[in-house]
Amino acid sequence: MNTLEKRLLRRSRIAVGIAHGKTGSGRAIREKAGLRQREVAAILGVDQGAVSKWERGLHPPSDDNAVAWADLLDRIRGTAEPTESPA
Repeated sequence: MNTLEKRLLRRSRIAVGIAHGKTGSGRAIREKAGLRQREVAAILGVDQGAVSKWERGLHPPSDDNAVAWADLLDRIRGTAEPTESPA
């Protein structure tokens, strides 16, 4: 597994864990940033109901959405890994 695959796998696990309340609260992070579910949904390209279900642990996000959500939460918390510039 290459570095990118490992990073994506880690992010996916983080997002799913957050959705199930195991590694912190996605809702708390979102609320602390002053964002509404519909704003997060618009950023991620999903509907507000999906974000609600993730936060309440009713349904985990798809792998792609889990990675996108984890990236967004990292940016909100200010812990995002720096992105590489194209050469």
